[in-house]
Amino acid sequence: MIKSMRQNELAGFLREKQCSNVKEISEVLNVSPATVRRDLKALESQGLVRLFHGGAMMPSHDELNVPLSIRENENASLKIRIARKAAKMVPTKAS
Repeated sequence: MIKSMRQNELAGFLREKQCSNVKEISEVLNVSPATVRRDLKALESQGLVRLFHGGAMMPSHDELNVPLSIRENENASLKIRIARKAAKMVPTKAS
């Protein structure tokens, strides 16, 4: 099975069930537990699932709606680097 299809199927299974463990997911998707762990890690990095020891769950509604005051400070150094590069691309106004 293609990785993206498998991850979509895994996410769909968790949306339906809300919470599951690696063993159950591996049996349902007919893949190894190591593959499930890798897929769960990828889904977690995208913010689609929340991992816990031995399994995963769908994030709560509150976790998906993080306040701006918290989000604006995330990745601050990266945002500054992007802003500096963008500023260099803006032509200076000739007087």
